[in-house]
Amino acid sequence: MASAQWRDGLLLKIVNVVAYLLFLGSNIYSVASPQAIYGNIKQTYFTPANWAFFAWSLIHLLLLGTIIYQFTTAHAKAVVIDGISWKFPFLAILNTIFVAVWANHHYITALILSLLIASSVSEIYYIVKKKHSPESISDELFVHLPFSMWHGWTTVLIFLTAFEAFGVDATKQPAGIWTKVFVFLALLFLEATATAYAFSSIEGDLPGAFVISWTLWAIFDHQRSSGFVHWSALVFSILSLIWILKATYGLYRKNTSGHIALADEERGPLLAR
Repeated sequence: MASAQWRDGLLLKIVNVVAYLLFLGSNIYSVASPQAIYGNIKQTYFTPANWAFFAWSLIHLLLLGTIIYQFTTAHAKAVVIDGISWKFPFLAILNTIFVAVWANHHYITALILSLLIASSVSEIYYIVKKKHSPESISDELFVHLPFSMWHGWTTVLIFLTAFEAFGVDATKQPAGIWTKVFVFLALLFLEATATAYAFSSIEGDLPGAFVISWTLWAIFDHQRSSGFVHWSALVFSILSLIWILKATYGLYRKNTSGHIALADEERGPLLAR
């Protein structure tokens, strides 16, 4: 029985592998030559430095672990196959379409797709955070970590494509008062999102807060033509870093205090937040 365990849900496991390869292919296309893709997108007053997009590569690396992990234990099968189910291959294909559309500068369509991706990721995020408490380090690394990061990253993509679809071109037009207002509100929303991640539980949601902070620092680094945007991004970047430190401290307390254990059923709902 144990030796045949990897065959449980084999069809979906194979589909997940194929979908991952499609998703990986789109990411390699967009990351391997950042100047050809990210350097060629519309430059707005919200556009981050190119290095921000390597968050996608990190998510990918972790998802490779997810694909391998699904073949290992009964719990892994319960989370990935029974819990996430067909939502992952659907999300992978949707993301592949998004990259192709976005790379071809169809920004309004890309915005719509980013909203669909955010909805799909949120559904998976809810499943892994609320219904499947982590029982091992593998759960944390290969299920909770990648989808928490992806959840935060989709928030970034929504704002990025929204500014590309409706914002001014930063290379051709100076930032007006309304551009500054909308950029400031977007930065404020991202920082508030990082705060929400940090206070989502005792240990916080460190991966989600990290992706938001990473992006804010990249915006600060890239936005030099508008002093208002540049320094506003710095302020929100520093605030987001504070919430990362808070979440890191909470994670340290969780792992050292002994009051919260991964296998403790009474603590399960708290860990799943």
